[in-house]
Amino acid sequence: MVLKRIIRRIRNINRRRKASRLRWVYLDLDEPLKERSDPPKGYIQRKILPPKLLSLAFLDDYFNRLSKLRNFEGIILNLRKIPDGIARIQSLRDLIIDFRAKGKKVLIYGNNFDFLQYYVASAADEICLQRAGGLNITGLQIRRLFLKDALEKRGYKADIITISPYKSAGDMFSRTHFSKEDKDQRFAILKTCFDTIVNALSSALDKKDKEIIKLIDNAPYSAKDALDNNLIHRIISEEDLIEHTRKAYSKGKKLKILTVKDSLKKLPIPKPKSASKTIAVISVEGSIVDGKSRKPPLKIPIPFIGDDQEGDQTIVGLIRKAKRDKKVKGVVFHVNSGGGSPTASEAMRSAIKELVKKKPLVVYFNDVAASGGYYIATSANWVVAQPTTITGSIGIFFGKIITQDGLNKQGINREYIRIGKRAGIFSPEKAFSENERKLLYDNIISTYDIFLGHVGEFRKMEREQFEKYCGGRVWSGKDALEIGLVDELGNINHAINKVAELAKLKSENCRITDFYKAKPDAPIWYRDDKIDLLLEDWLEPYKKTHTWMILPEKIIIE
Repeated sequence: MVLKRIIRRIRNINRRRKASRLRWVYLDLDEPLKERSDPPKGYIQRKILPPKLLSLAFLDDYFNRLSKLRNFEGIILNLRKIPDGIARIQSLRDLIIDFRAKGKKVLIYGNNFDFLQYYVASAADEICLQRAGGLNITGLQIRRLFLKDALEKRGYKADIITISPYKSAGDMFSRTHFSKEDKDQRFAILKTCFDTIVNALSSALDKKDKEIIKLIDNAPYSAKDALDNNLIHRIISEEDLIEHTRKAYSKGKKLKILTVKDSLKKLPIPKPKSASKTIAVISVEGSIVDGKSRKPPLKIPIPFIGDDQEGDQTIVGLIRKAKRDKKVKGVVFHVNSGGGSPTASEAMRSAIKELVKKKPLVVYFNDVAASGGYYIATSANWVVAQPTTITGSIGIFFGKIITQDGLNKQGINREYIRIGKRAGIFSPEKAFSENERKLLYDNIISTYDIFLGHVGEFRKMEREQFEKYCGGRVWSGKDALEIGLVDELGNINHAINKVAELAKLKSENCRITDFYKAKPDAPIWYRDDKIDLLLEDWLEPYKKTHTWMILPEKIIIE
């Protein structure tokens, strides 16, 4: 430890000299940002497949280090892509606002900006657009595919049993259009997101909400029209950015703008915070399944099945690791999941319940924390969500696709030999009988009652106080706060600050550590290999689970 401190101090002598000449950095956002950085890789893996550098967590730390440099002036951010979830988009905008609040400049450049990109750009000191570009700030929409007709044309049919019409996960396969209940709940979320953005633009542009809405209704705009309407500050090519920055912000002095990678070689190495005051971050990002966490062998563009799998074996192992680690004083449980298996969700919840007996745990709801994603949070001390987080969906459904007629049309004959009256209840050969539907509905009600019991205990409310907000209905984070399903609105830093407060620590003195791996810990035996290349193995959790607490497709706001 002493040797490391000496080496760091020696290296920082040269780095401080170089950092004193660092004035501007160019940041090219050419891929959607994740909330947390990827797990560290070994030396050979880093050389063959370099890890992705950028994440919101990385930018938060990077901006903080830059803000401490006295001579540093600002960043040029080329906003090619933004996060693919609206809560993370809010977090990115928050980082820019915080960076400016520390006295640094932010110049945002782009070819074209859609509504959500412009929402981020509006937080900057200056918005620059390419001459041939434009502003497509035409509003927001939610789209959804309905596959009933396509399935029936091929002889397939969905048979869905659900707790209420608001639990619309199976509608994708059993309907041709939105139900009234699903349309109402999705519009409410869309309205919250739209109002949030309009309010932000109103403040940034110093205009009334009505004026902002009028500008939106008259969009899209060419670059010239956007400039004439004071929506951007300058039309400029990327080649001219350095000269413009030199004259406008650096008093005409000679200017060298570095990339993020090059600037990191000049920044002083920060003094490591004490490991004895660690706040662990455990992330659940993907479908909740029984078994181990895995990534798909390739990105499959199929809702739910194409998502990363977050297995109870892996996550429970991480929770137990944090529980027994004496250096860990608190945990932030980061959820970006539409749910999945009830049994896997219950396993994670139970592990959290044991952990909070010894140390605090605060849950952060990211883009989506619904159904099973909400269930796993019901043992926490506190929940933080963004206003635009999609949460709730407290409900259960069961479904299967009946494939027998479709197979027959293709000349495929399938037969079964069974023992047991209900051995074929989950078979795709036929629809549920009335007796089977009643039996399965009773099972759904039983699991739903457990879910409601957890919610009541978690929110300290009687069932009649909150049940009207359940039944599978989804809510924005803003509305969830108003009805008592979450405790606070904010980004992940709010969750970190809260868990530090509960642990009676100052967050600035704590080491923030992501937990990626856990050693085997009976009775759950965890294997930490994350990638499984066999498709059959990949589909296995979906075959075994019949009852689901999930949003099987992302609610895409664009």
